[in-house]
Amino acid sequence: MKDGDAIVAYARVYPADGGVSFGRVVTAASHRGQGLGRELMDGVMECIRKYFPGNPIHIHAQEQVERFYHQWGFQSEGAPFILAQTPHVKMTHPAI
Repeated sequence: MKDGDAIVAYARVYPADGGVSFGRVVTAASHRGQGLGRELMDGVMECIRKYFPGNPIHIHAQEQVERFYHQWGFQSEGAPFILAQTPHVKMTHPAI
């Protein structure tokens, strides 16, 4: 997502683990609190529907945003684990 020429929110979507994944979901500090994260996630899910239909989604979410992903139907699986020195949890979503 851009504001003029500046990138203000970003995510990448890619095939992984026999399905699809996404990561690096980020919003610039200067643009937080404006709903861009939700808009970005709607775009991520639409991208998956369009380019990876019928594939389950697997992500490693930072623990502090676990509830955020529940809004799109993601379910937590297993115990939290450390990835890049940050607590994460595996989350899945059925094929869309």
